[in-house]
Amino acid sequence: MKKLVVLIGATLLVFGVVGQAGAILLEGNDIEFEWLYPNTSNSLVGPTVYTVGAAVEIPDVFGSGTTSINLSDTNIAIPWWGTFSSTTFNGPHFFDALAQIDPFTSVSINPETNVSGFDISRISFDEDNIWINLQGLMGGTSDVDYKSVSLNLHSVPEPTTLLLLGIGLIGLAGLRRRKFFK
Repeated sequence: MKKLVVLIGATLLVFGVVGQAGAILLEGNDIEFEWLYPNTSNSLVGPTVYTVGAAVEIPDVFGSGTTSINLSDTNIAIPWWGTFSSTTFNGPHFFDALAQIDPFTSVSINPETNVSGFDISRISFDEDNIWINLQGLMGGTSDVDYKSVSLNLHSVPEPTTLLLLGIGLIGLAGLRRRKFFK
C-alpha cells in the first residue's frame, strides 16, 4: 500500500510540474502575419512579426480602420466591416517563422463567429501555418457594426504529457491486477 501512495504522490508531482509546460500556445511568442490577395502567392500586407500579448496585435490591417486582428493564447479574432473581394484568396496567413510555437493540430470555429457563410472549409492549416480565406464574405455595415470571425487553436500534447498519461494507465492497470488477484 505504501508503494501505491508513493507512486500516486510522484505522479501528482510530475503532473503539477509537467502539466503546466504545454499550457501556453501563442501567448508571449512571436507570430508572423501577412494578408494574402488575390491569391496565396501575393502578399498585400506584411509579412510582419507580432508578439502575442494582452493588447490587439494588429489594430488596423489596411490603414482604413475596417479590419483589426486580435491574437490571444489559443484564439484568433478578426472583426471587420465591409466586404472582401471575391478572388482566389483574400485573407490572413499566420505562421511560426521563428519555430517558437507548438505545432497546430486542429483549428475550430469559435461560437462567437457571426459571419454568414464562414465555415471550416475556409480554413487551412499545417503544423506551422494557418490560412483564413475571407473572400466574398460581408462584414458589418459600418465602423460601429462589426462582424467577427473567431477561431480556437489547438496544439500537440508534449511528449512529457504523453509520458504522464502512460504512467497513469500503468498505475490503473496495476490497481486492476491487484484487485483481480485478491
